[in-house]
Amino acid sequence: MKKIYLIIFFVSLIKVRAQNVQSAVKFNLGIGMEYRLTPLKDVFEMPSSYINFEANLSGVPAKFWLAYHFKPNWYAGFKYCVRYDHTGIDNSALTGDYQVINSSFSLISDYVLYLQKLFPLAKDNKLSVKLGYAWMNQGVNTSIFENNRFHIYHYNFSALNIEVDYHYKFFFLGTGIYYNPAENHTNYSGQMQLLYLTMGFNVLKF
Repeated sequence: MKKIYLIIFFVSLIKVRAQNVQSAVKFNLGIGMEYRLTPLKDVFEMPSSYINFEANLSGVPAKFWLAYHFKPNWYAGFKYCVRYDHTGIDNSALTGDYQVINSSFSLISDYVLYLQKLFPLAKDNKLSVKLGYAWMNQGVNTSIFENNRFHIYHYNFSALNIEVDYHYKFFFLGTGIYYNPAENHTNYSGQMQLLYLTMGFNVLKF
């Protein structure tokens, strides 16, 4: 009889411990990818020989995120996207008085701060909506020798980010958009509407 009581006691301790650990989980760490489609608004105006902006923005970046669970079904997070892509063209493609100095492929980074709201469905199924602000194309610049002077053109910009995801356990699929309605930027002009598909995994909770 004592053995039965001991078993019940230890099972109760394990259950209480598991509940405490679950309630103590505050952070989610995840990895995934985005498949970015060609931008919807093809109205960028810049010297076409410097960079192909549409090709530069589209692609398949890897992404990593860290989210903080600050209240039931609410998260605040940071997302980091990185891709290896073309940031200019080589000299052979240019004519006249224009010359690209540091044309190359390099790592391009995007940073996003966001809020996420989860909507529980059936067991292990959820929907979520993310609203964020993105700093994009970090690391994209080209040095040009133009009109007897060196000019550095930067192609980074900011954008709103909206994403809707379907979650099953630790896996999710979703779709989203990066959107900047501004017409004038530092080295180019035009709106930006960049749709993407995404998938990922929550790999660690702590």
